[in-house]
Amino acid sequence: MKRAGRTFVILAFSLSGPAHVQASSLIEARSCTDLARPMTLEEARSEARAHAPETAELEARVRGAEILLEDASRRLRHDPSLSIDFSPASAAGTSAGYSATVGARFPIDVSGSWSSRKGSAEADLERTRYDREDALRALDEAVDVAFAQLAAAQRAVTSAKRVSALFELAVDAERQRFEVGQGNRIDLDAAEIDAADARAGLEQARGAVETTRVALARLMACGLEPYLEVEDPDEPSNAPDENEPDAVIERDPRVRAAEAEAHAMELAVRMNERLMWPVPTVGVDFITRRSDIPEGSFHGPSSAGLSAAWPEKEVVLSLGVPIPIFEGAREPRAQARAASLGASARVAIVRSNVRAELQQAWAAYMAAANAHRELVPTAAIISRDFELLGRAVESGAMDAVARGVALRRLEAATRRLDLAVLELRVARASWLRQSRSR
Repeated sequence: MKRAGRTFVILAFSLSGPAHVQASSLIEARSCTDLARPMTLEEARSEARAHAPETAELEARVRGAEILLEDASRRLRHDPSLSIDFSPASAAGTSAGYSATVGARFPIDVSGSWSSRKGSAEADLERTRYDREDALRALDEAVDVAFAQLAAAQRAVTSAKRVSALFELAVDAERQRFEVGQGNRIDLDAAEIDAADARAGLEQARGAVETTRVALARLMACGLEPYLEVEDPDEPSNAPDENEPDAVIERDPRVRAAEAEAHAMELAVRMNERLMWPVPTVGVDFITRRSDIPEGSFHGPSSAGLSAAWPEKEVVLSLGVPIPIFEGAREPRAQARAASLGASARVAIVRSNVRAELQQAWAAYMAAANAHRELVPTAAIISRDFELLGRAVESGAMDAVARGVALRRLEAATRRLDLAVLELRVARASWLRQSRSR
């Protein structure tokens, strides 16, 4: 545990009283659903999917892809241009008159690239949705693992309490034997040392409950409730049913996301190919001129004081077509082709990785299930031996060596069974994440 984590736990314990008292929350957050009873696994998953901060980020990514799709659906993407030109008469060297031109240019996209652009954005939105589904599966797996760890920690506390109670009985029995002169100080000291070790183990188990509680509460985005407990049902010992691997692989969101990305890249290539088409520009100019002939420009007997002025108006239509000789949007097309090749090749890689992970998860699940099945019968034996050992310790029928060996053996057997249950649940969580057989 990092220093910050140790400081948090110590502070929580110091505020709530003795170390064995369950820590109250230092996290100001909402309360989890109906914590008056142990929480079920399905409730924990629902809480995490509804309130985990990761889900908000996933929804934001999907919304962002939807916004990009809205923009990609636009057909008109080239802005027109407006120009105004005014030339006074002084610029032309005349004493009066002027020339004014108002022109507009309208680029016309004749490539039809909007169809490919929209299709690429739709495929990218589909990929984002598959990524969200994959992330939600990973969140479910994390909840399953945290849930299993908290259940295992609760089991460890129960087991530690039972072991500690037996060691306390042994201390009482040895003290009584010592007081009546039938025992010795070494056996009494050994019993007290074992009891202290058992009490320390109980405190460590309680601390593990708190840390696993924090992990589960974080995933559910709720406060660290001191009474947060989870259900811990008995695990069935039957072997799990394997899904059809090919069907599982094809519907895996990682594979579907890779396929959607490859399709989006193909449409991007098509879009860039169409963008290489020249964009013609249609222009219209409205020209107004006022021309004049100043005085003194006419010659003749009656020309004294004569001048002339008249307006002229013109409408000029133009068509401009670029000649794509050098640039022609070749670089974006080349980049799109390179990205498309990489995305197409990545589909096979993702499918192969998913198959390998599915097979590994199945192998780990089967191994954990088989190990658990072998240890299931020991649960009844452990329970019976704890009861018998308690009677023997209380009656003083066992010496210190035999008692210590028997207790340690039962403690190890309990720990091994609890670990088998935890490994089974963790392996099942991984298998469910891969196969989605919920």
